[in-house]
Amino acid sequence: MGASVILGFLWVALMGFLFFTPFPPSLEGKDLFVEGEIEGLPVRVERGWRFNFLVSRPLGNFELPSKLRLSWYNTKTKLQAGESWRLQVRLKRPHGFRNPGGFDYERWLYAHRIGATGYVRNSGHNQKLQPGGPLDQWRQTLADRLDALLQDSPVQGLIKALVVGDKSSISRAQWQILRTTGTAHLMAISGLHISLIAGMAYGLSRRIWLRWGYIGMPADRIAAISAMMTATLYSALAGFSIPTQRALIMVGVALAALVLRRTLHPFHAVFIALFAVCVYDPWAPLSMGFWLSFSAVFLILYGLVGRLRRPGLVTGFIQVQWVLWLALMPLVLIFFSQVSWSAPIANSIAVPVVAIIVLPLSLLGSALMLWFPLLGQKFLQVADWVLSRLWHWLVWISDSSQFNWPGIFSETWVMIFAVPAILLLLAPRGMPGRWLGGVMMLPLLGISPSHPAPGEAWLTLLDVGQGLAAVIQTRNHVLLYDAGPHYSERLDAGRDIIIPYLRRQGRTHLDLVIISHGDNDHRGGLAGVMAHFPSEIITSDPSVLKTPAKPCQAGRKWRWDGVQFSILWPKESGQLSENNRSCVLKVTAAKGSFLLPGDLESSGENALLSTAKDQLNATVLIAPHHGSITSSTPEFLQAVHPHWILISSGYRNRFGFPHPNIIKRYRKSGAKICNTAFSGAITVQLKPNGQVVTHARAHDFSSWRIHPPEKCQIPTSG
Repeated sequence: MGASVILGFLWVALMGFLFFTPFPPSLEGKDLFVEGEIEGLPVRVERGWRFNFLVSRPLGNFELPSKLRLSWYNTKTKLQAGESWRLQVRLKRPHGFRNPGGFDYERWLYAHRIGATGYVRNSGHNQKLQPGGPLDQWRQTLADRLDALLQDSPVQGLIKALVVGDKSSISRAQWQILRTTGTAHLMAISGLHISLIAGMAYGLSRRIWLRWGYIGMPADRIAAISAMMTATLYSALAGFSIPTQRALIMVGVALAALVLRRTLHPFHAVFIALFAVCVYDPWAPLSMGFWLSFSAVFLILYGLVGRLRRPGLVTGFIQVQWVLWLALMPLVLIFFSQVSWSAPIANSIAVPVVAIIVLPLSLLGSALMLWFPLLGQKFLQVADWVLSRLWHWLVWISDSSQFNWPGIFSETWVMIFAVPAILLLLAPRGMPGRWLGGVMMLPLLGISPSHPAPGEAWLTLLDVGQGLAAVIQTRNHVLLYDAGPHYSERLDAGRDIIIPYLRRQGRTHLDLVIISHGDNDHRGGLAGVMAHFPSEIITSDPSVLKTPAKPCQAGRKWRWDGVQFSILWPKESGQLSENNRSCVLKVTAAKGSFLLPGDLESSGENALLSTAKDQLNATVLIAPHHGSITSSTPEFLQAVHPHWILISSGYRNRFGFPHPNIIKRYRKSGAKICNTAFSGAITVQLKPNGQVVTHARAHDFSSWRIHPPEKCQIPTSG
C-alpha cells in the first residue's frame, strides 16, 4: 500500500515535470507573440471572446506553458473551434481569489493544465493561420445551428450542453436552480450520459446482430465494440473534455471485460477504472467531479448490489436517488457547504426524463440536422418542449422554501464521523449496530462554526480583487461593509464570494449592510447579496443604489453583543467628491478596534481629522482607497496609529494600487501590512489576549499555487 502511494506521487511529479511549464514572472504584463490553436468551442462573453489556446510555438527566445486561457475584447473577429492563430498577448501567472468557502480558480486552472491567463492585444499582428479540423468544424457548425434554432428557448443552453458539451450558454440563474435542486450533474456530459448512450448502443447492436448478424461472432462482443465506438463518438462531440475522458475510461473498462470475456466483480471494475483514470490524468483528483462520480458508483454498488431481494425497476431507481443523496452528503457539504432536500425528488423525475427522452431526441435531431435539417429540427423542438416543461417544474421546486436546506457548515472531524455512519446506514439489513449510523450523522445537523465571544469582534477582509468587502461578526450579529465589484454576469463578488463565505461561517442572515459609496468596486455585488440575505442598507448616497437604503450620517451609534459601532463620517460634506463622502465606520470591542474609511482621499481625511480626530485611534485600519497615492496622509496615519493596515487590492491591477510610496509610509508608521492580492482573505480576531491574524494563503504549499504563502509584512527600521 505504501509503495503504491509513493509510486502515485512519483507519477504525478513526473507528469508535472514533463507536461507543465511554469510561466516566468519576468514576462508578466509584457507583449508576447505566440502561435497555436483554439481548443474547443470559443465562448462569447460580454465584450468579446474567451477561449483556451494550445501553444504550438512562442515567437521569441522564451518558453510558455502548453495551454493558455485567453480573453479577446472589443473585436469583430468571429472565432471558430480549432482555428490556428498568431496572436499578440499579455499574460500573467495563474491567480484567483482565495476565500473560505469560495471557488479555487487556481486549482481549477491547474487541473485543466492551464499555465497562464491573459488577453489578446488588438493589433495588426493578430493573424488567422488556418481553419479548424473536420471534428472541430463539425462541433462548431452544430453549436451554431443549435443557437439559431433555439435562440428564443429558455432551455437552449441546456440542450447545447447535452449535445456538444458547451455549458457557456447556461445562465448563472439557471445554474443556481440546478444546484438548488441537485440536478446540475445532468447538464454536464459525464458518466451518466456516456454510460446511457453506450448502453443504448449496446442493446440495439446486440438485438440487430442476434437477428441478422454472423453466427460466428458473439453478439455480446459485437455489441460491446459498437457501444465503445458510439461512446467515443459522443465524447468527440463533447470535445473530449476532461470529465468526458474520465467517463469514457470508466465505460471502456466495463466494455473491455465483455470483449475479452473476463468476469469482473463490480468493485474490481471500479478500482481498475479508478487506476486507469489516475494514470491517464494524474490531475483528476483535483476535480470535484472525480470524487463525486467515483464515490457515487462505489456507494451505489455498496448500498444496493448483492442484496437477497432485488427491487423492481421503479423501486430500485428511487432507492438509488435516496442512496446517492445520503451517501454523497459529506462530499457535497465539503464542496458546496449546503445540501438540497429536494435532490432525491427532483432527480427521480429529471433523470428519466433527460435520459430517456431529452438526450436521445437531442442527439438524434442534431445528427439529422446535418443531412435532413427539417426532420432534425422537429426532433430538437420536441426535446425543447419536453425539457421546457421539466424546467418549469424544477423552477417551482427551487422557489419552494420547504425544499431548501439553508447553509450547513462542515468541520473535518464531523466528516470523519459521517463516512463510517453512511457505511453503517447502507449496510445490509441484519448488520449489527446499523442504528449507530443515524447517531453518528447527528453532528451534521447540529454542528456550527465558532463565533466571537461576547465583547469580541472579528473582521474578515475578503479577497474580491480590485474592490472592497469586509464582514464584521459579533456573537449574534453580522455586518457587511461594502459588497465588492460586479465583474460580469458570470462573476459577482456578492453572489460568488460573500454569500459562500457567510454560509461557510454558518450565518443565515445579515443584520446590516453598509455601502461606503457608489463606485462599482464597492457596491457592485450588493444585488447578489440581497438576493440571498435581504438586509437593511445604509450608504453615503442612497440615490446611486437600485435598492432602498438609508443615508449614512455621522453620529449614528449602536451596540451589539458588547461591541460598539459608530459612524464617524460623512457630515455635511459640501463640495467633496464621492470618494471623500465615503461612509466611515469605527468598531470598538473590549480589546481593540477597527476603522473602515472606504475610499477617503486626503481632503476627506483632513475633514475627518477636523471633526473626529480623537475617535480615530484603531488597532486595525483598512487602507483608505486601496492604498492610492491620494490617500493615507501622515497626519491621518498618526491619528489612527494602527497596529495593522489591511489592503484590499487586485493582483496586478491597472491602477497600481497600493502605491509604493504609500507602502513606505505604512512601514514608517510602524504598522504591519497585509494585502489581499497576495494573502487572500484576511481575518483579524480581537480577543482578550490580543489580535489573532490569519489569512487564506497561510501555510498553503499546494503544488498549483504559483505564489508561495505570503507573510504579512512587518516593518523594518528605516
